[in-house]
Amino acid sequence: MGWFGIDDDRSLVRACGAVGVMCSAWNLFGDLYLMDFFTAHMRDDAFGMIRDEARSGHLFRFGQGSQWVIFLVQAGGWMYPIWATATAIPLYIGLQEEGGGDDVGVHGAVQRSGGSPGSTFGGLAGRMSRATAPCALLVYGLCVVGGAFHGAFAFVTVLPNAFHYPPSGSGGGGGSGGNDDDGWSGAVETGQFAAFLDAAQTRILQHIFAGGLPGLVAFNVASAWIALLVHRRSGYHQFPRTFNLCNPLMTAILIQALGAILPDPVGLYLAGCIGTWGLLFLNVGTTYCLWNARGAGAGAGAGGGGQPNFSRSPDPGYQSYQSYQGKLS
Repeated sequence: MGWFGIDDDRSLVRACGAVGVMCSAWNLFGDLYLMDFFTAHMRDDAFGMIRDEARSGHLFRFGQGSQWVIFLVQAGGWMYPIWATATAIPLYIGLQEEGGGDDVGVHGAVQRSGGSPGSTFGGLAGRMSRATAPCALLVYGLCVVGGAFHGAFAFVTVLPNAFHYPPSGSGGGGGSGGNDDDGWSGAVETGQFAAFLDAAQTRILQHIFAGGLPGLVAFNVASAWIALLVHRRSGYHQFPRTFNLCNPLMTAILIQALGAILPDPVGLYLAGCIGTWGLLFLNVGTTYCLWNARGAGAGAGAGGGGQPNFSRSPDPGYQSYQSYQGKLS
């Protein structure tokens, strides 16, 4: 029995790809909601600071009756461990190679040193590999980012909602409300209340970004590490060097460039969802590259022994390397 009841790498990769796309869709919804909330309630001249009066969003309607949507968006942070696992498993399968003394077989497959010619490397074979550390770091980074940003960013909406949509009978924030407001209107119109809102909102943002910083650093380091493995070890694993076009760091550059070209709010919202785009491209790119991976479970592989066979077409560079080894011997 394989991982999660799946016996072959092909099915596992495809299942993880489907989970990754579904998580991306949920996360993209949350990103767009938060971007639209910021547009409607936050000032343009100061990030996260509250407007004097709320304005309409471009995609969503806000008010007392829509507070439940924030809980749905916040719940998106719960699925980050699942998303991280579904992202790391195919990456680990595709990047796995025989560590220490890799030999390239006559068909371009990486073989165990000293092993039989048919013994090829496979997906989750239980061995440590060069991909173990960056994949683990990626999972850690995503779990921290999910809780710190998508889980905790709901707290950024608390003060704007209380200010712009006060409970019935308490009057209105930002210049709206009724007559019987128990002094609410007089309180919110004072300079001291505006200073309180700015100070409180600033502190909330500081705590959120401080909580998410380790995850953000870990995610970017893992992305750079994976890009280096893909480039430097190309031919020893399942990914071509062009796979780096799906790396989150490359996606971030492309999305920011595109966001700068497109008019607002399209460009602003596109760039604001940069984290989700990076993971979505990574999920899709990994699934595409490994879609027809010929890994199977027990008893599979050219040499048996339960190892999946990921044989590939001959690589001219490695054929030259083999010829050079032959001359030395």
